[in-house]
Amino acid sequence: MELILKQVEKYPDPMQAYEIAHKIIKPLIYTFRKCIEKKDQAMQVNIISLLDLILNHCNFQGTSVNPVFKSGIELKKIEEERAAKCSAILGDDLLIDTIILGLKQDVSFVR
Repeated sequence: MELILKQVEKYPDPMQAYEIAHKIIKPLIYTFRKCIEKKDQAMQVNIISLLDLILNHCNFQGTSVNPVFKSGIELKKIEEERAAKCSAILGDDLLIDTIILGLKQDVSFVR
């Protein structure tokens, strides 16, 4: 998965990486939670790496603007929608609870 995401971030249209990142992050967070509950440290490390890649390198915030949209009003609306999507995901109770649960792990390389 990491290899795929690294290739996607190189696409000429950064919005492809944005769309893919937003489609897979929820199931990834859910899987991360299950790995923590099962104390599967190896998978936790892999998922943490994927989350890092998605949040920091896959245009997760949607900062790149598609040139199709010309008016400032349209651009502003799109940017607000992107910000709302990111806020909803990053402020989701499941993500926050999972991070807190993960910080309570005994194994330091997972924290």
